[in-house]
Amino acid sequence: MKICPKCGEAFDDDMNFCFFDGISLSATRAGQRPGILSFADGPPIEYVSPTHSSPNRFRTALFILLAITIIGAGAWIIFYRLKQPVTASAARETPRLQPAADIDAPSAPLPEPSASNLGQSLIITDLSHDDLLKILPKNLMRRFHEGDRDQGKPDELRILRSESDQYIAALGTGKSGDGQRAATARMLVLKVDGQQLRDVTRQALPGPLGAGAIPGARSQVRFEEGNELVARVPVFSSNIIDECSTCEHSYQLVRLAWKGSAFAESSREWDNDRYTAFFAGAAALEKRNVDSKARVMIERSVDPFIAQGFNHRDKKGWSVQSLTDDDAATTAEYEMSNGTERVVVRVSKINGAWRVVKMY
Repeated sequence: MKICPKCGEAFDDDMNFCFFDGISLSATRAGQRPGILSFADGPPIEYVSPTHSSPNRFRTALFILLAITIIGAGAWIIFYRLKQPVTASAARETPRLQPAADIDAPSAPLPEPSASNLGQSLIITDLSHDDLLKILPKNLMRRFHEGDRDQGKPDELRILRSESDQYIAALGTGKSGDGQRAATARMLVLKVDGQQLRDVTRQALPGPLGAGAIPGARSQVRFEEGNELVARVPVFSSNIIDECSTCEHSYQLVRLAWKGSAFAESSREWDNDRYTAFFAGAAALEKRNVDSKARVMIERSVDPFIAQGFNHRDKKGWSVQSLTDDDAATTAEYEMSNGTERVVVRVSKINGAWRVVKMY
């Protein structure tokens, strides 16, 4: 057996030249299959012969061409029959569709406003307050008034817009997530996204407010003029006051302005209640200075006492005790102690605003 080194075709031993390539044939070693080139140093590698017009392959190609011709003729006949006009008898057997004007069917009622048709035709700016409540996702509304008879209903809704997007801001109160029964101010910002409302609270609110909840029994959140959001946020400072869960807390008012697709903090100031006024005085004692934001809550007559300072011990906050039981009183006193010394801070409500008036 001889093999053509170019095309790989096999020939008898008495042949010296390849019929197809005209080059000299080489002998095949015993046991070697035609069409396989083996190498002593590695595994056999398949060698694919190039196409050539051998007699056997010519007959195969002829049969294939004949089969294609027969199939093509059949397809042409079928296509020709389908193009023929339908006969009268066939037309009589074919049912006819009634025109639309002849169909007497009741029209379907318009769907209620829901999150499923927001992306189609619903524009939330045209909806009333009650209609907005209907499209709010019920699973998200459970955050408001948890355990109350008005479960799932926020206190305030506001529509916000950017150049191309629509948002709904829902404000209210609910229960805290730690199992306590204390009310928590809650915020929720939803974006109209195609055919649904998507919760974007974390992206729309800055910093710790992104969780959508403000702890503290007296925390609040509300809208003022325009789209300005005001959050009453508790101030915790364990290195000044030794806080506890049942203690009073001081608060700051954080004002947030709507900037296209998110709220941004525009200002921060002390809230004005009697404990917050006291806390501002305690913080001034810690720093031995009255900062500009606390200035409106501290009489200048106590500045000399503040300049002396009052240090706590062992890096622990001062312990505080209220000396006034009457919540309606316009003057109250708080005692601060570091274990060995004590200071009393008196606050009074003057012209509707609480101020630190004395320290002794």
